Amino acid sequence: MNAVKLRAVGALLARLILAGVFLAAGFLKLSDLAQTQQAVAGYALLPEILIWPATLLLPWAEIIAGGALLLPKTRDGAHAALGILLGVFLVAIIAAGARGIDLECGCFGGTGKSNYAWLVARDLGLFALLFLSTARPKNSAGNEAP
Repeated sequence: MNAVKLRAVGALLARLILAGVFLAAGFLKLSDLAQTQQAVAGYALLPEILIWPATLLLPWAEIIAGGALLLPKTRDGAHAALGILLGVFLVAIIAAGARGIDLECGCFGGTGKSNYAWLVARDLGLFALLFLSTARPKNSAGNEAP
């Protein structure tokens, strides 16, 4: 396999993994909004009035961005949205950990106390996949590979 095809396959795999992660996370959050609301509130970053709107918005943002990553025409917007979401998640996790908050992550709709080092490492890994998924290898004619 030549380097162009290898990069294209790597970008495709990264997109599929990211789409799967964000679609799963969004649908799991949506399936238990009460738990999602508790997780959002647990970070203690938002005023009370914004917790419910954030609870409703977050799963849909993950679902829409994850799905958009699979479509060529919406891929660039999905990359931007996922970069913003990952940045917000990373800041929230670091802020909660720095303040010593013992919370349930809520990342995939489940419960369980947060291991902050793991959460930061996981999000940095997702950022790396996001970077890889943006690859647009060129073929020998200089055209973008699929």
